[in-house]
Amino acid sequence: IVAFCNFNYRSVGVTWYKRMTRLGYESHVIVATDLQMVQFLQTRTDFRYEVMVHEPMPDSYRSKPMPKQDHAVLELLMAVRWKFLLQQLEQGVHVLLTDIDNIFTRYIDIDTVIANHHNDHHDHQDPSMDV
Repeated sequence: IVAFCNFNYRSVGVTWYKRMTRLGYESHVIVATDLQMVQFLQTRTDFRYEVMVHEPMPDSYRSKPMPKQDHAVLELLMAVRWKFLLQQLEQGVHVLLTDIDNIFTRYIDIDTVIANHHNDHHDHQDPSMDV
């Protein structure tokens, strides 16, 4: 289970990681997307993490209005996610990609999900919660 996090979201990342651990997951990992986050995670011995730092924003974007700068940062982040995902798949690794602010409420055996040939898995909602 992979989630991407930069330094600005480190508290959310810490919360996500600890929650996943409490639920019983053992293969979850945070991917640090900026150097500050890498440095922060290097001080932690209780976190598994990978590094996939995105390129700096091109200077041509810095002179644009903030909404365009925000969009450029989002594009860089999405590119990092795709590059990381591609690398993992090329190595034969199964990946469940999630956002760092997704809240998991219970443990689901991912190996069972894979063994049952679920290729497109978006949500595991408790049937008792159906409206």
